[in-house]
Amino acid sequence: MQEIIPIVVAFDNHYCIPAGVSLFSMLANAKRERERESKALLSNPLFGGEFKR
Repeated sequence: MQEIIPIVVAFDNHYCIPAGVSLFSMLANAKRERERESKALLSNPLFGGEFKR
């Protein structure tokens, strides 16, 4: 059984595009045989909505 590679990215709506580029680049260049689990931590809503609690 292979180890799962955890990926955690934290950003706000001002850093959305660079974070997306970083994730895309990392996943595009990663070995496809490796399993990954990703989480995104947001400090405020991306598209003007409110967080639901």
